[in-house]
Amino acid sequence: MNSRITRREVAKQFIIAIELLLEWMEQKGNSNSETTGKDVGEDSIETSLLTAPDVARILSISKGAAYKLIHLNQIPSIRINRSVRVRPEDLDEFISQNWG
Repeated sequence: MNSRITRREVAKQFIIAIELLLEWMEQKGNSNSETTGKDVGEDSIETSLLTAPDVARILSISKGAAYKLIHLNQIPSIRINRSVRVRPEDLDEFISQNWG
């Protein structure tokens, strides 16, 4: 059994990851707009940061693997006390560099 991943499979996973990210950002923006009554702009920090479980879901990996990539600084992150957040553009860059 050949376990190599083809470029086509990588491209499909990349597209799925981007679609999930856009869907998540849209849902996050809608929920904030509904609860606060204000439109949430693209520059809003609240809608632009991902948690490690979000990263795991987007990359289709385990939460532990996502935390490890973040801990090893392969995916840049922001730490707030014990919380870890990732900017979508940093995750996009990581995907481009590693699967592009």
